[in-house]
Amino acid sequence: MALDPKRSDPRVADTLIRISERLAKLHGLDAPQRIEAAGPDGRPIKTEEQPDLSKLTLDELLILEALNNKAHGIPNWDEHVRSHEKSERMYHHGNEQLALVGQFVRGLPTETTVAAPPTTSQTHY
Repeated sequence: MALDPKRSDPRVADTLIRISERLAKLHGLDAPQRIEAAGPDGRPIKTEEQPDLSKLTLDELLILEALNNKAHGIPNWDEHVRSHEKSERMYHHGNEQLALVGQFVRGLPTETTVAAPPTTSQTHY
């Protein structure tokens, strides 16, 4: 079959149309097609694993919360962990084993203030 459009074979016209459609698609001349992907049952696709927080102890969860609050710039970010440590000291007075939260709180500064950037003295002439 020759690809001469002057011939009377209708397959020639169909073949030429398919070739031109393919070339247009390859060169990006067609409008983009919208493809919407979804996860199982139409739910969003998971892009990253969520941590299994059920494996953490209460102390570890409190520390994680405090560090997350600090990273997000929340004032009084250590409030929950400090109050938990105070109640632990009250109810378990005399316990020689330091709880994880107690160790964490003891490592915190006494006041939660943001340190000012260091100043440098420069003399300009």
